[in-house]
Amino acid sequence: TCLTLSVLAGGALGQLVIPPLNSQAWFWILLLALAAYIAEICVTIGFARARKNIGRLAVLKYTTPIFASIWGMLLFGEKMGAMELAGASLVLAASAVIIHQSTEMKGQ
Repeated sequence: TCLTLSVLAGGALGQLVIPPLNSQAWFWILLLALAAYIAEICVTIGFARARKNIGRLAVLKYTTPIFASIWGMLLFGEKMGAMELAGASLVLAASAVIIHQSTEMKGQ
């Protein structure tokens, strides 16, 4: 769904750039797609193995955009603005509270 919407939006805005078929970019695009697919398989296996702690694991899934932003800064020199930092702080704080509460409830 996301890919379809991205292609439609890019085409409608005239911003969709598709590399030629003989371009080396296709190798990297396919390699990235394979890596993302393998990563999702690993996440799914992790959820399957979590069993009793699946709630804690699910909360940590929300930190994915934060780590994506960190990788973007480290690898591509992207900048995080105040809104991104505020959002990341909210996600981390909420995750910490939920994990703390679930830990306390197990202790009772």
